[in-house]
Amino acid sequence: MTKTDITHILSAWNEPDPDKRRAIVVAATTQNFVYDDVHKKAPITGQDAFLGFLDFFRSRVAGVTMAADSAPDVLEGAARMRFKLTRDGEIFSRGTYFVTLAEDGRIASLFGFMDQEPA
Repeated sequence: MTKTDITHILSAWNEPDPDKRRAIVVAATTQNFVYDDVHKKAPITGQDAFLGFLDFFRSRVAGVTMAADSAPDVLEGAARMRFKLTRDGEIFSRGTYFVTLAEDGRIASLFGFMDQEPA
């Protein structure tokens, strides 16, 4: 998996079309993918559950765009990537994702931490 492929999962947050969003998630993650972040009470397991979370996220923060904030640091089996959230072209939040990778290079888990919370 390349650095570009790892950051591709971030585009799922921005994709308004549910079928295209599903295609991104299925291509980028394993079937038993695990997602967790500091704002969740418990991890989400599975692509369908993650897609439900993305629907919820998009409904709560309309107009927000997520993108890579720098190139990811990739090790064998793991990566770290920074992201930013913008609204109307202004950055209002930053964070870091820690990633574990499956043998086929897809994302097995994604754990998010906030480096800069929204004001």
